Amino acid sequence: MTTTAALPSSSPLHVAYLSRVRLNPYVRLLADGVKRADPAIDTSHYRTLSWRRVLLGRQCQILHLHWVELQYSYGDPPLSRAKRALRHLLAQLQYLQRRGVRL
Repeated sequence: MTTTAALPSSSPLHVAYLSRVRLNPYVRLLADGVKRADPAIDTSHYRTLSWRRVLLGRQCQILHLHWVELQYSYGDPPLSRAKRALRHLLAQLQYLQRRGVRL
């Protein structure tokens, strides 16, 4: 399910990239390609998606999730912790979607 946020024509598009992987070049290549396609697009990069960032951070219109499973299973946690982290992540993504962020 994808929702679209209405943007004022003067607002630049903001794309956020979420990836715990620092050494994989593809997120950077994607961001660079987006900037080349439209230099007015603003981008930001995050390693994790905290509630503080979701609730108080700058509003993005598009959130790119790269290897999303690392958001809840990074470091091989016990199954109960991974399940809790997955529920937490899904709640954050649902909240962002209700705000009009495209995932």
